[in-house]
Amino acid sequence: MEPQPFKLRTWRLAQSQSVGALAAQMGVTVQAWYDWEKRRRVPHRDLMPKLVKLTKGAVTANDFYAQPDDLAA
Repeated sequence: MEPQPFKLRTWRLAQSQSVGALAAQMGVTVQAWYDWEKRRRVPHRDLMPKLVKLTKGAVTANDFYAQPDDLAA
């Protein structure tokens, strides 16, 4: 079973935003944003409030960590 796309990517595509534009708004590199979308890295805790604000709460810190239901699958 293939995992579902990560919530951050789904949100970005729904907003029709480019990675470059969002990375610039966050003050990070394009590579950093891609790494967040692919769950290779988690945003630094100092950036998390800014990301939550940018996404208007659609993406939160909890979205970057496996939940118990995810582990059971």
